[in-house]
Amino acid sequence: GFFGMFYRAGAATSIRNLKGQSDLGFGAYFAGAPAIFRYEWLRGKGFDETSITEDWELTLRAYGDGPFKIAVREDLWVSAAVPMNVGWFIRQQIRWTEGITRDFRKHVWRLIRSRLSIRAKGGLVHQGLMGLQGPALFLFWLILPTIFPGKLPFLAMVGLFVALGIVWGWPMSQGARFEGYRLKQMASVLVYAFLLSYALLPTGTYAFLSGLVRNPSRWTVTKRRG
Repeated sequence: GFFGMFYRAGAATSIRNLKGQSDLGFGAYFAGAPAIFRYEWLRGKGFDETSITEDWELTLRAYGDGPFKIAVREDLWVSAAVPMNVGWFIRQQIRWTEGITRDFRKHVWRLIRSRLSIRAKGGLVHQGLMGLQGPALFLFWLILPTIFPGKLPFLAMVGLFVALGIVWGWPMSQGARFEGYRLKQMASVLVYAFLLSYALLPTGTYAFLSGLVRNPSRWTVTKRRG
């Protein structure tokens, strides 16, 4: 269905973006289940058991100790599963956004003071603030039109659509192409993803703000398809 196609294309897009971050030196991060560690190194670092995004938290601590490189490989594959439905997808996204924001808040100053390159710091800061897009779009799309009905500048609207097309639509279309989707399937996935993203603005905003002020410590395990 549309949800499964969207999720698969989104996962492919994320991995392609991660590969780009690695190749360009923007600070690649550990990506959950596909991550492979040297056991001696991992035993020395350990995991933060209070984090709900422990792979990202480990990434920040590793970079905070100084120059560090995560190699992203394209010749290794792992099995993965899709959340059962949109409801479990929402729970997953809330945990990821809340946890990433909270861990970034916890380690940001140590990261900035580290001996990393400006490019690596920029990439990690960008990743840590990804959740900000929810409140930003929520403000622009829902709150401002309510306060100033019919007064949003036309050029600002056009600029926003162009920006979304470049930073979101194009990578998503390439992820769908990587999965072998035909043109109609790519178009349907993009429309579905856009509508779903718009519908999830309130939950995304909640998750980001919660990560800024709360210290979540409870896992929500995503129910998955068999």
